[in-house]
Amino acid sequence: MQFVPLLFLLLIGLFIGISGIGGFLIPPVLLKVFDITIREAIIIALGAQVIIYLGGCFPYLKIKKVDFKISTLLVLGSIPGSLLGLLANINFSDEMLKISLAVFLVIIVFTLLGEESHYINCCRERFRSLKIFNNNAGLLKQFFLLMTGFLGGLMSGLIGVGGPVISVPLMISIGYKSKLAIGTSIFSGIFIVAFAFSFHIFFTSINFYLTLLIGIFTGAASLTGGRLAGVFKERTSRLIVIFATIFSVVYLILFA
Repeated sequence: MQFVPLLFLLLIGLFIGISGIGGFLIPPVLLKVFDITIREAIIIALGAQVIIYLGGCFPYLKIKKVDFKISTLLVLGSIPGSLLGLLANINFSDEMLKISLAVFLVIIVFTLLGEESHYINCCRERFRSLKIFNNNAGLLKQFFLLMTGFLGGLMSGLIGVGGPVISVPLMISIGYKSKLAIGTSIFSGIFIVAFAFSFHIFFTSINFYLTLLIGIFTGAASLTGGRLAGVFKERTSRLIVIFATIFSVVYLILFA
């Protein structure tokens, strides 16, 4: 394995542990290093993320920043989403999967950049103040979390991204504290990507040794990232993820 991609996987693991975001960068790295198809890269990334999220969730469990009720809703919502994503993945060509991943990465870049916008932050505060998301609107909040899980499962089944990249910003947008959103999303991500991975392996054979190797290496970095979550500024982590995502988009469009 080349040194630079190895370093990149290390950084991905660190920032998954710190922010919950970064698993969507694994397929582009695998395409850069190994002679595999986009579909194989997606499935290997899913399998590896099971281990990565296992490593990343322990520090949040220790400080009690995982809400198991929310996690249950996210996971339940993800199951039909994963199945729908799998059906789309099977029927998409390799080129369509590359385009889907690139488009998703572009959306993530603009979402993360939007976090720096004062206007976006003002809109978010107004959104949080809506009565439908106050403490007396439990059913609507539960439905929102189920749909968040559904989107996470859909993207996992389709292009191999983990649930946290969707659930972290959406949970924060309705008022959950960032560390609780990250810890709960990472914990939920274990099961979301596990379901998507288990559905996929019935249709495609993969290199399980490579999946395990990447998962253990990046998972150890994710564990470290979770422990360092209080040291790094959230904005710094987000900016690094933005630049890494832009690199991935350029690579997918020009070289993959």
